[in-house]
Amino acid sequence: MSDLEQRLAKLSPEKRALLEKRMGARSRGVVIPRRQTSGPCALSASQWRLWFLDQLEPGNPAYNVYRAVRILGPLDVAALRRSLRELLRRHEVLRTTYPLIDGRPVQRVGAVVDIDLPVGDVSAARAKELATAQAMAPFRLDKDLLLRTSLYRFSTQEHLLALSTHHIAVDGWSVGILFRELVVLYEAFCRGTDSPLSEPPIQFADYALWEDGVLTPAYRARLLEYWRQKLEGMPAALELPADKPRPAVLGSRGARYFLHIPGAPIAALAALAQRENATLFMALLAAFKMLLAAYTGQQDIAVGSPLACRELPELEGLIGCFSNTLALRTVLGCDPSFRNALAGVRATVLEGLAHELMPFDKLVQALNPPRDPGRLPLR
Repeated sequence: MSDLEQRLAKLSPEKRALLEKRMGARSRGVVIPRRQTSGPCALSASQWRLWFLDQLEPGNPAYNVYRAVRILGPLDVAALRRSLRELLRRHEVLRTTYPLIDGRPVQRVGAVVDIDLPVGDVSAARAKELATAQAMAPFRLDKDLLLRTSLYRFSTQEHLLALSTHHIAVDGWSVGILFRELVVLYEAFCRGTDSPLSEPPIQFADYALWEDGVLTPAYRARLLEYWRQKLEGMPAALELPADKPRPAVLGSRGARYFLHIPGAPIAALAALAQRENATLFMALLAAFKMLLAAYTGQQDIAVGSPLACRELPELEGLIGCFSNTLALRTVLGCDPSFRNALAGVRATVLEGLAHELMPFDKLVQALNPPRDPGRLPLR
């Protein structure tokens, strides 16, 4: 018995059925084939969304993805350059551009090139200024290499590596893959050995072609019908109290607030979720919705949640933009208990995951809700 089978055997029948349903394509043996040609191909659904947003607001850096890492100790710059080149070779999407052919954008995979890694001797304050400028610099999706790097040297023992790319090429999951592989490659090349990483089974363009075949007009129609029924009659807005008036046009300025929750409450919540055959995510979402209901007095609440969309095993180690957004709507009812709220959220999440392939932008287009330039649609 495999490790997975042993773990499944320990679950309750209901929970095992839910997991097997969630595994979906894995248990059906679905395999994404390699493309038979290296020429241009269509964009994936998520790439279409990001390409359109770039056309709508050219030069807007809101969808730039930027990370900087501090490196302590001696640094082999040649090995780092070689590692970055190998990343480009391994993941075609990082060297893909999106030109127009016959009026439609396509993916065009470029050649592997030596990565430009300028090295500057600067102060920490100056490095922050330069790295911020790099993070905000727009990408020309039809021409630019979608991986920019800079290396700032504070001393022989301290450096800052800055990497930026565009969301059309990566999602949050991909950033973790990129840095994990970069570390493995750098350590190998410093030792003078070859890459220990296995070759990706497919490339992102293979996935885009497969997805286009899966999302047939008939399947899209079934997905749309589910979401149309699920979101019918949803309130146009969540009226949160605010200390300042909302802007007439939604901007991209924002901030992040980090809240540390001690381990004991999280453990207790996870245990409660397990007793209710739910996940910790479901429990946290139920708590969040109850908080929103308390602040707004509204019971019908939809929360937009990003989704990784990486059910198939060959997608787990692949860099690319696979993510989608689900509008998770729950009607809490009058003064619900937390268990009742959790049950409703659990049902909402499971149904949403079963219909996750409906591209969010196409859903908004089809439902055509009342538009307010100061708010996001459907959430």
